[in-house]
Amino acid sequence: MHITYHAAERFLQRVFHLTVYSKAEVYRAMKLISRDIADVHHRSKNFILPSFPEFHAIVKENAIVTVLPKHW
Repeated sequence: MHITYHAAERFLQRVFHLTVYSKAEVYRAMKLISRDIADVHHRSKNFILPSFPEFHAIVKENAIVTVLPKHW
């Protein structure tokens, strides 16, 4: 599954509360998300990130497009 740049940015903003970050940090976030979901078998458009249970990954066309807090 592909993780979009936008999803990695939202991950940094919403999970780690960062407002300033580099491209390298965004790419590291993409790798972190990719490793976190490696064993996840999802059947819906939303699923909870295994290491961050307070956040949902939103999937569209086999790509994670954003990360939202669970209460949204």
